[in-house]
Amino acid sequence: MALNIKVKDGAVVEEGLSYVISSWDETALEAALQMTEDVGGEVTLLTIGPEKASESLRKGLAMGAHKAIHVKYDFAKETDSFAYAKILQKVLEGRNYDLILTGKQAQDTDAGLTAPMLAEFLGLPQVTNIIRFSDVSDQNITLYRQGDHATEVLEMNLPGVVTVNDSLNEPRLASMRGIMMAKKKPLEEVDLDALGVLFPEGIEFVYQPNPEVSYNGSIHKKESLISNGLSIPVNITAQELLLGEGEDGVDTFSLLAAMERALLENDGIAIAKRIDQLNLAQNQVLKQQADVGNIVRELYSTQSRLENQQFEKERQLSDIQDLDVAEATVDLKVAEANNILSLNTGARLIQPSLSDFLR
Repeated sequence: MALNIKVKDGAVVEEGLSYVISSWDETALEAALQMTEDVGGEVTLLTIGPEKASESLRKGLAMGAHKAIHVKYDFAKETDSFAYAKILQKVLEGRNYDLILTGKQAQDTDAGLTAPMLAEFLGLPQVTNIIRFSDVSDQNITLYRQGDHATEVLEMNLPGVVTVNDSLNEPRLASMRGIMMAKKKPLEEVDLDALGVLFPEGIEFVYQPNPEVSYNGSIHKKESLISNGLSIPVNITAQELLLGEGEDGVDTFSLLAAMERALLENDGIAIAKRIDQLNLAQNQVLKQQADVGNIVRELYSTQSRLENQQFEKERQLSDIQDLDVAEATVDLKVAEANNILSLNTGARLIQPSLSDFLR
């Protein structure tokens, strides 16, 4: 099956695409359904997004959720985690709930900030990245959190905010009966403007396009500046690595810029041409990488020879020191023998004198 992605004005064309629930949020939904099956209650889904986002809500209703809330917002893609948390705060204010369950992070941006900020805005306790729960009641819940070194066991008073790890459970599949019933379940639509969301003064959400790709610096200089006034020599220039040499060389920087333009314009012919050039650029970098690898191996070999030479010098020095000690020991033995000989000789000289004296 071929995946055909169209890009127009720097954005993916969503015509024909379907919205799905994030795998982490789907795990949170399954956890909520299991809780209500054990202790009773209702599961309400909540999402922020354009009209098509209702597709993911209907899927959640088909899995077993009881009702849903859709905050219609056409500029969700240009909104960050802080803004999402402020919008959710406004939606949840004045509503009754015991537990807010979400995935531990977003599946598209990988950000895990919205739920913790929402807990702070609502003044609620929070536990993140849970892998198990137990002892659910209307007053508290026991949570098992995946910590850095071990599993942490916490008891949290309700209401509160919990984010789940995708290892918590295996989400169920929607049955045909569930899909049919989902069409009749209530789905509340909320107008974002009617919420009166206020962001802190000084914050403005703007679109910032990617900067133009360019290369600045000397392409022939064989050194790299690592701090002010300090540079180290290198064995390859930017010309050789990324800008290429000769007629077959590839200017990688210009190529990336051209590829970006081709993608934005959805020009299939230009994209195919740039892909071929990318292969040449890759081979160019790999060749230089191999050359650098050979130099590194030579450096390691030289280092090994130097270490061997150093070891040999230390061994010779040790032999010399041992020789000096041996010579010193011999000198001491000779001196000791001379001293003993002198003492013996003196004793023999003194002994007759004493004999004569005694007589």
